[in-house]
Amino acid sequence: MVRSVSRKNMLTAGVLTLSIFIIGILVGVTMSEKRVAYGNEQMLDQKMELDSLQLQYAFIDQAKLENHCAALSTAIEENVEKLGIVGDKIQAFSSDMNFDEEEYDRLKREYVLSEMRFWLFAKKSQEICKKDVVSIIYFYSNEADCFDCGAQSKVLTYLKERLQDRLLIFSIDTSFKGEPLIEMLKEAYGIKTYPSLLINDEIHSGLVDEEDLRDILCEIYEDKSGVC
Repeated sequence: MVRSVSRKNMLTAGVLTLSIFIIGILVGVTMSEKRVAYGNEQMLDQKMELDSLQLQYAFIDQAKLENHCAALSTAIEENVEKLGIVGDKIQAFSSDMNFDEEEYDRLKREYVLSEMRFWLFAKKSQEICKKDVVSIIYFYSNEADCFDCGAQSKVLTYLKERLQDRLLIFSIDTSFKGEPLIEMLKEAYGIKTYPSLLINDEIHSGLVDEEDLRDILCEIYEDKSGVC
């Protein structure tokens, strides 16, 4: 009798354990699917942001710059700032193991192309409108051997906060292999070290600390207040 009860208890315990295990698996799968759906939804939102930015670029590009310099300069600054926010959100997706990798690559490629469009347009705007603005392309790598990339980002962020719309910064992740334009830029400017800064078509390889970057900018700006 004791042995019979013991077998029943063991059977009941086994069934309960198996049920809990199966429920755990089902809950985990459901939560994973929800995370994937949420991640893809966030990616779609950022794609719409990029589409909007590219349409704004097309509108700005067809305008006669010399007649709208003030308004266009403001539009460029606002859109470059938005691009930075979108870029941060896209980068955050890469840390989520449940994101759609193919969609992420497409989204990041669109982001890179949008940045380069606005960089080229900013150069064109500076030439025609004679604005006292400096554009920097910051080449970095997400690989573990880019020891100074974090420090370079902090220097650029600090100077951007001080100089505001007088400084435009475009960040290129050279470890991203999904856009051929990145390799083209690297070859064109001989970029082999990270971080590297492209300032007025002149490359500065390795970490450029705050003091050195101020000196470089001081040589470029006509209005040297807040820089030198």
